[in-house]
Amino acid sequence: MKQLTFTLLITLISILSIHAQRDETILNKTNLRITGAWGGPTLGITSYDGESTTVAGGYGGIEFNKEYFVGWGGATIDLPNLDANILKPDFDYNGLVLGYAPAAHRLIHPNFLLLVGTGKAQFNGLDDKAWVVQPAIGGEVNVLRWFRIGASGGYRYVNGSDLIGLSDENLSGFFGEIKLKFGFSWGKSDRYKNRDKYDDTDA
Repeated sequence: MKQLTFTLLITLISILSIHAQRDETILNKTNLRITGAWGGPTLGITSYDGESTTVAGGYGGIEFNKEYFVGWGGATIDLPNLDANILKPDFDYNGLVLGYAPAAHRLIHPNFLLLVGTGKAQFNGLDDKAWVVQPAIGGEVNVLRWFRIGASGGYRYVNGSDLIGLSDENLSGFFGEIKLKFGFSWGKSDRYKNRDKYDDTDA
C-alpha cells in the first residue's frame, strides 16, 4: 500500500511539473534579459558661473539585452571658494541612470545616457535641495571584454536651488566627461541572434 501511494505521488508530481506554467514576470513579458553588469568612475569638466571646473563621480548598474543599461550614479562639482573667510560651497547629486548603447558588440559604438535625480547645494552652513536632469551623448571603445573607455558630453539642468551663489543658473551648464567602465557582458545580442536565424534559414 505504501509503495502504491508513493508511486501515485511521484506520478502526480510529474504530471503537474509537465503542465505547470512559468510564472509571468516583467522580464519575460518584455523579453528583457540580464546580460551584464558594469560600473566605474567618471571625470569631467563643466562650468560654474562662467568659469571652468572639474566634476568627478561614479556609477554602476545592470545591462539588459546587450544594449540597455539601468543603474545608479552621481557626481560632485568642484566649486571655487567664493570667499576665503567662509566655508567652501559644495554641490553633489545622484540619481537613476538610464543608458542605450546600440551595437555595443562593435569596437567603437555610440552611447546615450540620462541621469534623473536630486542634488544638494551647501554654502556657508546653509543647504538646499534641487532636481537634476542630465542627458548626454557620446561613444565607447571596447578595450577588453571587461573594460571599456567612454567619452560623452551633455547638459546638466538643475532646478530648485535658491542659495546665493548656488542658484539654478549657476549650477546648470554643459559638461564633458571621460568614463572608465569595468564589468562583464555575456550572451549574444539580439542583432547577432537574428543574423544567425537568417543564416540558418538561408542554409
